[in-house]
Amino acid sequence: MSTLNATNLKNPSSGSNNIVLGTDGTTALGTTKVTAITDSAGANSSTPAAIANGTAKAWVNFNGTGTPAIRASYNVSSITDNGTGDYTVNFTTALVDANYATVFGGAHDFNATNGDQGWVNLRANNGGSNPQTAASVRIWSSSKASALGTAADNVLINVAIFR
Repeated sequence: MSTLNATNLKNPSSGSNNIVLGTDGTTALGTTKVTAITDSAGANSSTPAAIANGTAKAWVNFNGTGTPAIRASYNVSSITDNGTGDYTVNFTTALVDANYATVFGGAHDFNATNGDQGWVNLRANNGGSNPQTAASVRIWSSSKASALGTAADNVLINVAIFR
């Protein structure tokens, strides 16, 4: 077996190094084009398109009581409090359009002994306009303890966006 000793591999027509081999064993790649990706055993094959289409484009976990407070998020810049149980999730980078799937979850009260559930859904009464836009999604939350159809601020609200 032969050994090639190099720190940089470069295509002569490229202005930069395509592969850089670090002294610590790391490898840095420039733009890499592939048609399939597999794990180290050569199994679990996927395409770049399947990976891009199957990941969340935005998600957020926030406390909806008082002033909404984001605990963790991806591609969410802020939460607008439109009133009790009424929020707008604003995206850092807008999506290509409003044709995405929105997934929700929530809890009204962590201390409830009666299993008080929190419900989260799209803001249906949005003045006749679609609650989903490329830049944001408007949501509504309620709880088991509140009267049916009555908005409530929930302590835990999760929203994930897939496109």
